[in-house]
Amino acid sequence: MWCAAPISSGGGDARSFHPAPGRFNGVIGGSPCQGYSKALRDDPGGAVRAYSDAMLAEYLRIVTEAACDWFLLENVPGVPSIAVPGFTVQRFNLNAAECGGRQHRLRAFQFGSRDGTCLVIDRTAAPAARERTCMASEANKPGRRTWGDFCALQGLPADFDLPGLSLSAKYKAVGNGVPVYMA
Repeated sequence: MWCAAPISSGGGDARSFHPAPGRFNGVIGGSPCQGYSKALRDDPGGAVRAYSDAMLAEYLRIVTEAACDWFLLENVPGVPSIAVPGFTVQRFNLNAAECGGRQHRLRAFQFGSRDGTCLVIDRTAAPAARERTCMASEANKPGRRTWGDFCALQGLPADFDLPGLSLSAKYKAVGNGVPVYMA
């Protein structure tokens, strides 16, 4: 059995999430990427980076407390490399276009295992015609893609919906997610 232990567990705050040791075989998650992203143009006082660093530390705490066999961290390529005592950590970048997607979306993964297991990634040839990365901020940009096109690029059905959210919030939620075909 494995469990995804997201930074926001059940709508709560990761800082108050404490997994029972040995309950989960693995932890899959990622900390907020904004502080490590090239898209961050202005960070007065370093508050955005500090928050990303603090939440990355929370992810590492959760992995350590879970006493799991493996973990998988996903983020942008600018995320710092991590080390967790007792784990062999493999870091690799993967582009959504190498997973059958039509968008250029480079992500960094760090896989840790207690037994030294490494992941072997089956990459496909990138399609000749690729579209720009789906960004959480796209809803506020002129010439944005339609909601259906945006969802399709993320591997979701064109009629995907998030009831109760504004259109801007929907773009943000889906744009912050890992494309389905990369997951």
